[in-house]
Amino acid sequence: MPDQSDLTDARAAPGVSVVMATYDGARHLREQLDSIAAQTLQPCELLVGDDGSTDDTLRVLEEFAATSAFPVHVVRNPTNLGFADNFLETARRARGRYIAFSDQDDVWLPRKVEESVAAIVAHDAVMATHQVVLVDVEGTPIRLDPQLITHDAVVEPGASEPFGLYFGFAMTIDARLLQLLPHAERGTDTYTATKVLPHDRWVYFLATNFGRSALIAHPLAHYRQHPTQSYGVRPVPFVQRYRNKVAEGSERLDFLSRTAAHRAELATRHAPSAPASVLDRGVWRAVVERYERVARLYALRSELHRAAGLPARARLLARLAAAGTYAPVTRGGLGRRRLAEDVVLGLLRASWL
Repeated sequence: MPDQSDLTDARAAPGVSVVMATYDGARHLREQLDSIAAQTLQPCELLVGDDGSTDDTLRVLEEFAATSAFPVHVVRNPTNLGFADNFLETARRARGRYIAFSDQDDVWLPRKVEESVAAIVAHDAVMATHQVVLVDVEGTPIRLDPQLITHDAVVEPGASEPFGLYFGFAMTIDARLLQLLPHAERGTDTYTATKVLPHDRWVYFLATNFGRSALIAHPLAHYRQHPTQSYGVRPVPFVQRYRNKVAEGSERLDFLSRTAAHRAELATRHAPSAPASVLDRGVWRAVVERYERVARLYALRSELHRAAGLPARARLLARLAAAGTYAPVTRGGLGRRRLAEDVVLGLLRASWL
């Protein structure tokens, strides 16, 4: 495995592997393939994992491959893997220095690959992501989704939300990120505990903790919204979000505490024994220490939300504040939104909505 200097060297002629997962996507697939072919920086290959399509998906891929300027490799999975494992298993075959994940029904703007790679190279980053435009089934723009990106920025390791997310199709990453930890051990989804962690949340965890992230404050892709997609952008009204928090109570906090502890244990168990192997041991220690701390803070928050009596809850809230829980994420905290939750739902037990 390469050492840290290899990970941050300038990339003179990067190869980009586009990794796509397909399943019955024939209706919009050709439009997305054409947008990949129209990139100003051409990929070195397109890798497709098909999860058992029964429509014309494979025929569309075959027709595109016949005239493509870059190699197209399609593997039909012997069993249905689900979109998360389909993406990650397909990515294991990538030969490029970088990986750009692609959904089957979106449209990339022509400079998406070029600008993403340029941002990674310019900032010695391991991931670039960008704003997107939401479009309807027919491709008509709905609105901008900035992914909370307000300006071009470089985010240092460990300075992003511990359980955050960027859209998978908006991510371009250094391929060696996927060598750091085995994705088979990534655990359950941080939003739906009955499902495996999606590939984009797993890659977010790796990229935002083991290296810099480059954020691009303009859209480079159109994100198609329709009823049949696995995940989409479905705004939840404030009152419903509030009621969800009340219903989840301390159980979700316990779950996130266990999730953070699992990530700390996973990083501990797979940390390199040599002083330099992909990343130096100091980076690994920082990841372990961060998620051990997050686990402790969420466990204490859960204790607050379960505690009986206002005086006991007030003492726990004071402990959380003294521990830096509500400091900005960039300073090792969980942010002010967690303070609002803990005051309203933990201390005051306000559930009147």
